[in-house]
Amino acid sequence: MLLEYFTGSNAWPTLALPLNAQEPVGAFANGLCFDAKRNLLVTEQGWGDTILTVHNLKTQQEQHLIEEGRPCDAISCLDSASIDDGLLYYKWTVQNSSLHAISTERRVRLSL
Repeated sequence: MLLEYFTGSNAWPTLALPLNAQEPVGAFANGLCFDAKRNLLVTEQGWGDTILTVHNLKTQQEQHLIEEGRPCDAISCLDSASIDDGLLYYKWTVQNSSLHAISTERRVRLSL
């Protein structure tokens, strides 16, 4: 079970509460999407070239997505993320001017 709570701007913790009391509670920053079939949680990262981390909540494995030269400095231009059939889809939306926005979608095969 996932619990999200908001503590202010750009501070959105996500807790993974296991149904088995013997398993530890997981604490993550900025959970974006969850694949219940594969127990995968995608979280935002704001350091270096790592933009997203995919966590397997069952095996504790992680896959870090690195994108050099991200289209903006602020992590908030990450528009959406979803998982479908072992692929992670995410989209950047960068405000080009006050009237136009540029969107770029990426697709990554997950190895978890």
